[in-house]
Amino acid sequence: MLIPKPVHINKTPYSELNADKLQKLIDDTANAMALIVMYNAAPAVTFVVMHAAATAIRTAQNTYDLAPIPGNLQLIENARVAGVTLLDAQAAGVYLIANDTANCPAGTRENAKANILIALFAAEKLVKVQKGTPVKPQIKTSNAGVGAIFVDIINAEYQATRTTYIIADLGLQIQVLNGQVSCTFTQQSLLQLQQESGSGGSNPPVDTQPKTVVVRTVTGKKRVKISNLGSTKKVNVSCFGENRKEVVGERSDEHPITVT
Repeated sequence: MLIPKPVHINKTPYSELNADKLQKLIDDTANAMALIVMYNAAPAVTFVVMHAAATAIRTAQNTYDLAPIPGNLQLIENARVAGVTLLDAQAAGVYLIANDTANCPAGTRENAKANILIALFAAEKLVKVQKGTPVKPQIKTSNAGVGAIFVDIINAEYQATRTTYIIADLGLQIQVLNGQVSCTFTQQSLLQLQQESGSGGSNPPVDTQPKTVVVRTVTGKKRVKISNLGSTKKVNVSCFGENRKEVVGERSDEHPITVT
């Protein structure tokens, strides 16, 4: 029987980890739970399967190190996603065991949270904290296969209910006002773009190539994959955070990346 108001598991911390950190967490979680009586009797998945998932990530990374091609990079992401799915299944079992009245003698949410933490999962906050204006995000980008990129927010102090990611072709000037994104394309932008590409001259031709901007808003995540961007072109990436009641933070610096 579950306690009257069960404590939920926060899946965001592990779902956004890169392959290196996720592989270590899966191994550590399997080892820790094997030593805890209330968990090792009835795990949602076996420890052997968890260790195998960590090994699969490690193998994919080794394969990419030997042959750093897009296909092998995708193998790492495939193994990472499989690892997250496995932890999701394990979290479902931990939730039930941690909140069982048999494991919470006092029947308190603090007991249940402690049970979740010793299984190396993150528990929901027991007291809601009012969020203010999100800090300016710091980002890094990397390729994630053909026409796709990863965007990671790397400053730990960044916390936002929603994050809006903006991926814009070179030459587009992005403005954000009260959370509304707009863009312009000027002759000065065209000249700058031609200088970077080595084209142009005293009378540069009119640029007839279509320009695109991708705007994606996600909830809670500090790592996102943006796909269908085309290939072999350079884009600028930026993002900003927003909390409830439309409290919008400062936009990050633009980060250029060449999409493979």
